[in-house]
Amino acid sequence: MASIFDKIKQGFSRTREQVFDRINHAINAKKKIDDELLEEIEEILISGDVGVETTLEIIENVKQRVRKEKYEESHELYRILREEVAGIFPEKQFREDGLSNRPYVILVIGVNGTGKTTT
Repeated sequence: MASIFDKIKQGFSRTREQVFDRINHAINAKKKIDDELLEEIEEILISGDVGVETTLEIIENVKQRVRKEKYEESHELYRILREEVAGIFPEKQFREDGLSNRPYVILVIGVNGTGKTTT
């Protein structure tokens, strides 16, 4: 019997796979990077609970890199996206004040549909 943590992990995996599958499909459907493709990726990220602010930051950074480094081919976009997403999240996301050695509660509060479950 799977534990609750296994079920949660499995749910996150499915969501992640769906988002990346949709991004791959969007990128493979186009030959060139254009505003339409970037808007589609933006919609995919937002609908995948990445969050509006984070998505806008990712897309803006991608647009700047595409202009600055003169990327044109859509297949180059996947690598750029991966680098930008990885750059947003710090290497170490947990505090080291001793909390990891004992149980503690984290309360997540937010409006329905804002990604609390997947955050």
